[in-house]
Amino acid sequence: MLTAMLNGIFRHSKLQLMAAAAILVACATFLAGCAGADMTGSLPHRVAAWNKGSLFSQARTTLENDNQRISTLQAGHDNNAIRTACEVLGIDARHANSYLPTPDQALTNLLHAAYKDEYTASLDCYKGASSPPSHKLMTESTKSISSGIQLLSRASALDNTITHPTK
Repeated sequence: MLTAMLNGIFRHSKLQLMAAAAILVACATFLAGCAGADMTGSLPHRVAAWNKGSLFSQARTTLENDNQRISTLQAGHDNNAIRTACEVLGIDARHANSYLPTPDQALTNLLHAAYKDEYTASLDCYKGASSPPSHKLMTESTKSISSGIQLLSRASALDNTITHPTK
């Protein structure tokens, strides 16, 4: 949605990226105060509070949607659209990473690795969709996306285990 809005205003992807980054920094600054709310009590309570403040489930869904969008666009071979989608993935990965650390070190480590893979994928994807396109970089991007998805899944499972312990 942000990209579609910016497409109408800006015609150059560098300007798009800078504008989107500025908007995300402003939003992250505003929401950062929410992430620190109620960080006392048991680990399940603190992780649940972090989830709410960081919008963890929305961040995961956003990254999954970004990954799917890139996959769909690759089938159409529209390199400009692919590069834009790759930029958005990179912005979203950095934004999600800005909410780390979590109250649990293992969860932080998994999420950091997942977000790093997603960001690396965005860079390889952007370069791979440039002229002339690079099949090697697009393959590397796909591998990083796959790794990021697996790590996000593991992080979600750990998050669920922490926030819903068996009694």
